[in-house]
Amino acid sequence: MSNFSEESLTTGQLVLGPPLIQVSQLSKKHQRLLNRLKKQGKVRQLAPGVYMRVQMWEELGSDPQGKKRQAAAMAAATAGSSRITQPRPLAGRTAAAAIGMPLVGWEPTDSAEVIAAHTCRSKFIRPRALTKSGGLTVVHTEFGRLTATDPLTTAVDLALHHGLDHCVVAAEWCVREGLFTKQDFVDRVDELRGVPGVRVARTACRLINGLSESPRESQWKVEMFLAGLPAPYQQVKIYNSAGEFVGRADFFWENGIVGEYDGREKYSHEDPVRFAAAVEQERARERALMAAGCVVVRADKASFASGADIEHLKQLHAQLSQTGYRFPSKQRSGGGLAWE
Repeated sequence: MSNFSEESLTTGQLVLGPPLIQVSQLSKKHQRLLNRLKKQGKVRQLAPGVYMRVQMWEELGSDPQGKKRQAAAMAAATAGSSRITQPRPLAGRTAAAAIGMPLVGWEPTDSAEVIAAHTCRSKFIRPRALTKSGGLTVVHTEFGRLTATDPLTTAVDLALHHGLDHCVVAAEWCVREGLFTKQDFVDRVDELRGVPGVRVARTACRLINGLSESPRESQWKVEMFLAGLPAPYQQVKIYNSAGEFVGRADFFWENGIVGEYDGREKYSHEDPVRFAAAVEQERARERALMAAGCVVVRADKASFASGADIEHLKQLHAQLSQTGYRFPSKQRSGGGLAWE
């Protein structure tokens, strides 16, 4: 975070060279120019006393990587906020975003969570206390080095303060990335008896296994659990009656139901020929699964948002429970239970 130089004045307008503008470090002249740009809507406030040029903010991007960069900017701005007398570690969703953990329903403009006293609270800052046994880490960003709660502490905090889906989505990603193990998470939660929100954290212990291959799969698993569906197996290899490998199912139940989540990465090809090939390959795979004796339920962003996929799964389970059908055990292998 740097001061403006005299060279940043051009034809009466402020050219914002440094990414973050800290008001306390500006001259009176630059403060007047900043106020003018605020009225013109050319700068946005990231934290008390800290701003960034709107164009620069937008250039950071709106895709997942761009949101991570915006999160880093918000985090750095929070560290330089006029409401905080000294740098404070990032916590909760702010720490998760800075680390790169996937988040549910989070935007970079949400209030920043920091380890600080409640007197620091503002519309930009949400103070948190450091969770028992919590640790810290250093995150290197384009806006400087930031201190944040470590991945394990952050994942536990997500359960305590934000809910089951936030925690499971982030924690499963951490387990897949090797940042901590499920046992590490369980051991930490065991130390939190009596802490508000610990029941949610204990439930998360049942769901975290690192088998979900995308954040949406983790979130879908949580929805299945909350809907009262029986626990499926994840990442199960399916074979036909001749013993030939057909495909690997995201979710599989012993009655032959297969749950598949269609994320945008499956059909992200800009080339129309490659896109058509990807769609046809997926359709062929689905036909092979059905021929092997599976019932395939596909979910996407729209059906997930409406809950239609969960309702479909519940109806199928109710129907198949009356038939007593079980998929041949010799036609599947591998995988692990989605929850305990």
